[in-house]
Amino acid sequence: MGNIENDLLAIPKRHAWKSLLSIILLAIGGLLVGQSIGMGITMAIYGMDLTEVLNGITSVDPVFKVPMFIIQGVTALFGFILAPWFYLSYMEKR
Repeated sequence: MGNIENDLLAIPKRHAWKSLLSIILLAIGGLLVGQSIGMGITMAIYGMDLTEVLNGITSVDPVFKVPMFIIQGVTALFGFILAPWFYLSYMEKR
């Protein structure tokens, strides 16, 4: 790992468009999965059903401030942290 040129030459040749497409699809998939899990966590914690959560999120009611933070946090975790980690760990093998 001392020489950057040697490290770059050790990486197998891969099409840039395939890598770009796969990271974009993984990020979108992570956002969708994170949104679903975040809503599930919110429903479990607050004892609401799906329509109550959706109506609360779309309203400006300050009661739904913390549930919205939970959903946004889980969504960001899956979309912006776990998806790139998965890409680097399993697809790029780093």
